[in-house]
Amino acid sequence: RAHRPFRHFVSLPARRLIELWRPVPDYDFPMKVPALGLPAGRKVFDWLGQILLLGALLALPFAYRKERALTTIIVAMVLLRSAAMAWLPPSPNQRYVVELFPLLAVIVGLGSARLGERRERS
Repeated sequence: RAHRPFRHFVSLPARRLIELWRPVPDYDFPMKVPALGLPAGRKVFDWLGQILLLGALLALPFAYRKERALTTIIVAMVLLRSAAMAWLPPSPNQRYVVELFPLLAVIVGLGSARLGERRERS
């Protein structure tokens, strides 16, 4: 730590934060659930998770205009959990933030509702 503070306090947590939101590696997710098409259809779930994350990021400003308090609480929860998981576990991955995905879906829903309201007015 003392001899490389930038690496310890900035670059390593930043890399961990990115890794936190990437799909779980195959070796860390050995589930076999034929009804869900796992493990063969695992890439579909990976893409759905990434699409949800991107959708939440795009919908965030619209969700904020619709429900400021709720959106602020959700964003705070996502940021605090992400920051903690970027520092605490030795090798973070998406399984540490899986509980946040329903909250991302709420952001997408709020943003979509706001866009729907804007269309109705025009």
